[in-house]
Amino acid sequence: MHRRELWAHRPRPTPIEPPHTVQPPTITEPTQLSGRAILAAVDPAWLREQYEVKRRHFADIAAELGIHGTDVSARARALGIPTRRGTAAHTHPLAPHGGPDAFTPLTWTVLDGRGAEQRVRRLLATPGHAHLRDAARALGIRTDALRRQIHHLEHTVGAALLHTDDQEHLMLTPHGEHLAHTLLPILDLLDRTRNPGRTPS
Repeated sequence: MHRRELWAHRPRPTPIEPPHTVQPPTITEPTQLSGRAILAAVDPAWLREQYEVKRRHFADIAAELGIHGTDVSARARALGIPTRRGTAAHTHPLAPHGGPDAFTPLTWTVLDGRGAEQRVRRLLATPGHAHLRDAARALGIRTDALRRQIHHLEHTVGAALLHTDDQEHLMLTPHGEHLAHTLLPILDLLDRTRNPGRTPS
């Protein structure tokens, strides 16, 4: 066969298709729900129990749900829940960490109320001092103020939390040691939440 004929009958190369361009998926950002939308999904019986039975504040409940306290109070009024005066002012420090159901009753109760966390921290700073006045001086407060805070905690727990050992130093009682063992990890959690770069103690 002539060379020209051979060239005419040569195998034709299969055309190469251009590579298919894969488009990245369109990511739709989730719409952030409003406080009212979140509350619409909350069981009214749960809200009533938290507010009326467990005596939680609106700001406290709102912190657990990640919304504003005024939304909770508005929802409570819409449900016909009688509101207490001054219930939107206080937020429990553990509310953003799961609410009362995530902790023991002792932990939740001891850390509830204004100044509760401060009382606990001052109690735990007292052991090792010879006298309460020495502990108060180290904390930079008056002795009677520290005494009132410790008495407040003892009343809440229902037991003495401090005693004097053989070396005449203030020490935690067994009830105080149990309280410290329970609350030290909680205080560390609060510190790490407020200061994310902090190394756990």
